[in-house]
Amino acid sequence: QQSLAQAVLLKADVTANDADDQALLRRFQLFAPPAILFFGTDGEERRAHRVVGFMKAEPFRAQVDDALR
Repeated sequence: QQSLAQAVLLKADVTANDADDQALLRRFQLFAPPAILFFGTDGEERRAHRVVGFMKAEPFRAQVDDALR
């Protein structure tokens, strides 16, 4: 939580799996949730830091710290 304190969280609920949800998943080339995507202040995804699926706390903290540098 401390690592993410300065981040802006946007959460998309795609559980309805309707046309809009499917379009959003296609737009970000995701097959299903959960996924965490990091974006820079320029609006570009920091694709190398994308997390898809579960990640244990310590590796996730390191991923977040690296993504938000």
